[in-house]
Amino acid sequence: MDETGNRRLARLEKSARLWRWFGLAAVLLAVGSLGVRPLVAQQSKTAKAAMEYRQSACLWTSISSVANDWEGKGWELFQVVPIHPENPGAGAKMQVAVVFRRPSK
Repeated sequence: MDETGNRRLARLEKSARLWRWFGLAAVLLAVGSLGVRPLVAQQSKTAKAAMEYRQSACLWTSISSVANDWEGKGWELFQVVPIHPENPGAGAKMQVAVVFRRPSK
């Protein structure tokens, strides 16, 4: 590359750097003018009641019957957590803990 090509390239790089700084300054000014506040978690206005949790252990094949029994008593299925994994070689089925919840009284 000849000397004039190097000069042009240097001028273009300088111009690009200048525009990047202008762009960054514009973004910072725009964000600053929005009045950005820290994010604060807020509790739902409708869900003020504390929740009560209970769990039941069962085989994974009987989750639906356990859930139906508990839901009949006013509990809601919240989470299913594996306790012991399935062992096909030994014939053991997977055991799970079924967690239920309901509003405290």
